[in-house]
Amino acid sequence: MDVLIVSENTPKSQWERGRIRAKILKAIDVFAPFEIHIVTPKEFE
Repeated sequence: MDVLIVSENTPKSQWERGRIRAKILKAIDVFAPFEIHIVTPKEFE
């Protein structure tokens, strides 16, 4: 299941975005069936 997070506070660095994704997955369950995408509003357009 894809989860899209659109935020103006999204870091520019893909590495930092990966760290955020990892923290989210760790909090909910590393084996949860989610693919998390983090983008800025401009990237969403």
